[in-house]
Amino acid sequence: MFRELRKAQDLRSQLVNTGMDELVRLWLMECQRHGQKPFTHEAHRPCFNISDYPLNGFSNKKNYSQILIKDICSGDFWKKIYVGK
Repeated sequence: MFRELRKAQDLRSQLVNTGMDELVRLWLMECQRHGQKPFTHEAHRPCFNISDYPLNGFSNKKNYSQILIKDICSGDFWKKIYVGK
């Protein structure tokens, strides 16, 4: 039971983190398109680089039916949850 819960938590983490990366990538692209520097209010003054946010399984999708979980997860994690190894 604990192992299955852990897999579910790990899956959620990979989905959320990859989705957030895509949102940041889109935001940075829009800033570039409009010639604006990304606005942040962080005290540590982050330096965003669009190359830190490559295309991923959420990129260029118009609806959730186009997204495949296997394209979001790392290869090793996909094998663990799909194949069970």
